[in-house]
Amino acid sequence: MIKRAQGRKRFGMKNFKKRWFRLTNHEFTYQKNKGDQPLCSIPIENILAVERLEEESFRMKNMFQVIQPERALYIQANNCVEAKDWIDILTKVSQCNQKRLTVYHPSAYLNGHWLCCRASSDTAPGCTPCTG
Repeated sequence: MIKRAQGRKRFGMKNFKKRWFRLTNHEFTYQKNKGDQPLCSIPIENILAVERLEEESFRMKNMFQVIQPERALYIQANNCVEAKDWIDILTKVSQCNQKRLTVYHPSAYLNGHWLCCRASSDTAPGCTPCTG
């Protein structure tokens, strides 16, 4: 699948790159190629929600977001079936998380505001009820 750079630095490229994703009972990881060392590891207990991302956010189809305490990881699946499968399985494995969100932003935070509700704070509470 393709993921968007998470923007850990204040200034930096927020581009899209193809990555190999892997899910276990304990973590969700991605790496450059199958068999490589993970570039990022997200413990299952840090997944607060997994939701579709509105197409208008990046003008890309089949996108979803893995919402973590500090940021969301934006991912584009190859097709709608693959996106649904990943959303379903990630939601299922993270269901036992006591900190799961009840609301989320269905769009991205770009240019200083959320595209969905126009809130200017990147930590503003979500504006849409989570599914599941």
